[in-house]
Amino acid sequence: MSVLTWLCFWGAFLALLWTYIGYPVAIFVLSKLFGRAPEKSDVLPTISVVMAVRGQADLLQKKLENFRKLQYPKEKVEWIVVLDGPTLAQFAILEHFPEVQVLYAETPKGKPHALNLGVARACHDLIFFCDVRQRLAENVLEELASYFVDETVGAVSGELVMDTTQGPGMYWRYERAIRKAEGHFDSTIGATGAIYMLRRSLYKEVPTDLLLDDMFIPLQAVLAGYRVLFAPDAKAYDTEATLQHEFRRKTRTLAGNFQLLEAMPSLLHPFKNRLFLQFICHKLMRLLGPYFLLLFFVSHTALVLQGVVGPFVLGLWIGHVCFYMGALLEGSVPGVIGRLSRFTRTFVTLNIAAAVGFYRYLRRDFAW
Repeated sequence: MSVLTWLCFWGAFLALLWTYIGYPVAIFVLSKLFGRAPEKSDVLPTISVVMAVRGQADLLQKKLENFRKLQYPKEKVEWIVVLDGPTLAQFAILEHFPEVQVLYAETPKGKPHALNLGVARACHDLIFFCDVRQRLAENVLEELASYFVDETVGAVSGELVMDTTQGPGMYWRYERAIRKAEGHFDSTIGATGAIYMLRRSLYKEVPTDLLLDDMFIPLQAVLAGYRVLFAPDAKAYDTEATLQHEFRRKTRTLAGNFQLLEAMPSLLHPFKNRLFLQFICHKLMRLLGPYFLLLFFVSHTALVLQGVVGPFVLGLWIGHVCFYMGALLEGSVPGVIGRLSRFTRTFVTLNIAAAVGFYRYLRRDFAW
């Protein structure tokens, strides 16, 4: 019994260590040793901006005003807004923005259908995708477009910046560092849905029930042999969500990861997906994270109860328990302890969300 328990303990421990520390360190080192700085150009190509919207008339007004402030030659941009189930309030707002082409589905059919409509209308070689909620920095189109002078680049993702450093913000900074290193080494494996650009020739219709269009679309570029880069100077700004809202959003996203594996089985084929190892380490191992965490805690506790551990493993178990207790502390705790508590709570919550996301996937709960 103790041999099996030890195997479970070390197997889960090493899997977690590699997933959350080993891989990020490895990709950072590889990016420093073998990375290639992306080429950039001042040439301003033509761009089609495509945005899908359902409801949110108040946000639509602000977003269209934001579009007008972007620093890019107006004659080189076409603006396409696709309404997924339009409302009178939306039409009233759009009347004040005659430069915007408006498409719509009479009844809501989901974001993928809306994006497919928008791209089918688009005329230019580069497509910029964004969401209605986030405010874009004025240089965003110019910054993203500058990377496409490199013919090996298929897509470029910008950075989503949160207004505070609470909760998921710390997690995002960790994720941001990984994406930046991946892009510098070769390619990231996804994009930020609020801010990314793609070569029009690489777009393939998104299945209408798919949740993660912002992974499906750039991954088509990867599977076609192109790079997906991360541009930290192209920013979109958002208010940081509460942990409860982030939990709901994350369960949807993680359900979408399982759905994506079903829709794109070639991602798990080492000879078809040139980013196979990155995909396994960055995505698949994260999906398995909740189960590794559970196995690690149960086996660790079992070893302590059996009395077969030395001071190191016993001390590690005490730290293990304190880690989870830290997740229960109030977010208002000041100082270093408060920051560690918020990070711990976010980490635990997002792993619970991964498990719930798998349940949501099994229920086929794929609503926008």
